[in-house]
Amino acid sequence: MLKNLKEKATSALGDAAPLDMILNVLKKSPAPMKIGELAESTGLDKTIVDKAIKALKKDGRITSPERCKYTAT
Repeated sequence: MLKNLKEKATSALGDAAPLDMILNVLKKSPAPMKIGELAESTGLDKTIVDKAIKALKKDGRITSPERCKYTAT
């Protein structure tokens, strides 16, 4: 399932590294994070973070316990 996510994200994002970066930040965060916070923490553009969030959420790797905030599952 993760392999399929990386393949889809690679075609959408051009590289699977943003997915890993975002997932690692979310795993280390004690609280759910917003897209802007993730962009700041990873140094990625908000549009890339947004696309990665959608891919990770669709695969079930992250959830949204609050509106517009995300956490690793």
